[in-house]
Amino acid sequence: MKKKYDSINKYIFFFLLITTVFVLYFVPKAYAESPLRLIVDKQEVSADPEPFIKDDRMLVPIRAVAENLNAEVNWDNENRTVHISKGNIEVLLRIDSNLVEYTNVDGTSYSMIDVAPLIKEDRTFVPIRLVSNALGVGIEWDDSSRTVQIDSSEKAEFAKFFDVEISSINKGQVIEGTTYLKTVYTDTIPEEATEIKYLLLNQDTKKGFVIARGTDVTSEYKWKPSMEDNGDKILVAAF
Repeated sequence: MKKKYDSINKYIFFFLLITTVFVLYFVPKAYAESPLRLIVDKQEVSADPEPFIKDDRMLVPIRAVAENLNAEVNWDNENRTVHISKGNIEVLLRIDSNLVEYTNVDGTSYSMIDVAPLIKEDRTFVPIRLVSNALGVGIEWDDSSRTVQIDSSEKAEFAKFFDVEISSINKGQVIEGTTYLKTVYTDTIPEEATEIKYLLLNQDTKKGFVIARGTDVTSEYKWKPSMEDNGDKILVAAF
């Protein structure tokens, strides 16, 4: 019997099928002596509460940043989701979920971030690199002044988080029967990766269940779809 899970957040995710995943190597050091400063297109943005550091990532209030970049932000209280849109770009975030949905002229894709969006004093905070990837703007960190500068005149490419992918299935592929799941790694496998799990998630709720698992993270794993697997799904691999 398959073990059900209420949320993908019960795992630490390292990568996701059918997406390009973030690089979040933008790591300001954790200082305590001075506040973080946020500059958007040469104008300092005052935010209450202020940006802060969590797990070596700088988190910023997404509404304050996005609106200063002429993007629209909408909050869905029932589903606890944030929808960001600018031109033909749309981004959907879910509080406490590491999965992010992107839509542009090329279609919809999904990616993982290592620090999930969170609520602090009724404000939604996200990693600053998410802003760069979501809206394609340049970001620079000044270590001496603890200042982040966002420049919309500089275009930034979407960058991977980890150089890994599920190689046995293509984006948009129709699964009609027994399928083998395999992950390939460009870099070395993390030392703490003692088990791999493949999860099938509902595209709307981003919730799902484990369809295959094992302790050899480089092996193939057989998946035989059932009736409950029907429809458009997101396939995730987790260590």
